[in-house]
Amino acid sequence: MRLVLALAYFVTLTFASATEPWPKATDHVLGGAEKLIELPNYGIRYHVPDDPEIQQAGGSGGPIAVIEVRNKSKKVIASLTAQSVGGRILADYRGFPQFEVWSRAGGGSWCRSLYRYEGKEYVWIRTDEFTDFPDFAHDKTITTTMPEDKAVLYFVETRYPEKK
Repeated sequence: MRLVLALAYFVTLTFASATEPWPKATDHVLGGAEKLIELPNYGIRYHVPDDPEIQQAGGSGGPIAVIEVRNKSKKVIASLTAQSVGGRILADYRGFPQFEVWSRAGGGSWCRSLYRYEGKEYVWIRTDEFTDFPDFAHDKTITTTMPEDKAVLYFVETRYPEKK
């Protein structure tokens, strides 16, 4: 019975798509050189590191950015580093903010990744790929927009990290 449940869980993860609910976004948008956001339970700092080598690592997909979550005494609880052209702070999950991070994938493709605090760190949960071109879409009825941009993007696929 456990094997059947485990297999069903795996199949659900493998074949899920962008039709799964995306966490609710807050009004806070991330992007630019540096942004400090104070929320009731924590502070968030979004910035591009000063190190030129790290800055160049982003390539055409966007710069490498760091998102730090600090408690009220300004101590960094956790941080994540990702290639980013912008993003949003999402609704809390188990008491910590989740993050939506966007990057360019080239040729009119865009990736929206979900990061969530689990254990003692932020981890990648899933990436939804979108395109500028409706003809390349897997499902033209699933659309979204990037933060602070009204251009419609069309769903292509969802990717998950491999389970260990």
